[in-house]
Amino acid sequence: MWGCGPSDVVVDVLQTKLQEVEGLGATLEEALVLDNAYTEHSTVGLAQQWDQLEQLGMRMEHNLEQQIQARCSGGEPAKCSIGLKCFV
Repeated sequence: MWGCGPSDVVVDVLQTKLQEVEGLGATLEEALVLDNAYTEHSTVGLAQQWDQLEQLGMRMEHNLEQQIQARCSGGEPAKCSIGLKCFV
């Protein structure tokens, strides 16, 4: 549900890096290395925070779409101050 803007590219790159970190975390768990002296963040915690951030982004996007629709519901394109076409 993400668009094609520059921030979406950054999100995709960071999601790929998170998947790499999760893979490394799984490897450490398999080797029974449960404590990492270099960070206080666990891969599970990072994954949970990522999911929360992604859900927040989707909620914000949905809210913006609703606000744009509400503004444009009068049928007057002049009400759409951000230059989007109104779909009523």
